[in-house]
This record gives sequence, structure tokens and C-alpha cells, in this order.
Amino acid sequence: MLSLERSVTVPVSRLWGTLVAPSLWWGPDVVIEARPGGMFLEPWRDATGAVHVTRGRVILADPARRLVLDWADEDWSFVTEVRFELTALGETSRLALTHSGWDGAPDAERATLISAHERGWSFHLDNLKAAAERG
Repeated sequence: MLSLERSVTVPVSRLWGTLVAPSLWWGPDVVIEARPGGMFLEPWRDATGAVHVTRGRVILADPARRLVLDWADEDWSFVTEVRFELTALGETSRLALTHSGWDGAPDAERATLISAHERGWSFHLDNLKAAAERG
């Protein structure tokens, strides 16, 4: 499991609004339908320029509190879970992300996949924080 946190200097309602608008912080082609059963779709390019797709479904959407997605790259034989937890701290917020379910990954690839996703999530969470704080 990987876990990351950010402190964001906006109210939790504004952070939620930014989180569920991925074009503001993730990319123009990323889709998050923030309702249970809603689609999640992230097209992306690897270092060679090849296009891949990560897909999932929204498991839980609790506005201004949590968003939970199942998550799998198109060539994975296993599914992981991504959980965003938002906590109101007055006029600021705490954003916690956990990405779990890596036990299904092939043993030889697990550590590399977790490490790559930790770098990717760190980048995206910094973008989310900046977008929310910009307004």
C-alpha cells in the first residue's frame, strides 16, 4: 500500500470541487464521474510514447469527504483501490491518498509498480493542491 498526504489551504468544499474536476489538475482527457458506479478513465503515455489506459469505477463518492475508485491498467490481471480522504481543518484541508490492493500484482513487478505509482501520485497531488489553491 502507498499513502500520501497534502495540506491544502482552501476549505474542504473547494478541494472536493477541484478533485472531481480532473481537467483542472490531472489532464484534459481524464474522466471521473463522481457518483457510485461512475466511470474513471485515464489515458496516458509511457516513456516510449505508447498510449495506455487506466480504467475503473467509482466505488464511493461522499462529497467533501471521500472518493474511492477501483483502478487497473488495461494490461493488469488485478484491480487496486485508490482512496482520497478529505478532512476539514477550519479554512484549510487535509488530503490523504491511499492506493492499495497490490497483492494481486506479479511478485517480480510489485515493487516497481508501487514505486512508479507513488511518484505519479506525488506529482498529481501537487497539481491538485496548486489548482485548488489557485481557485
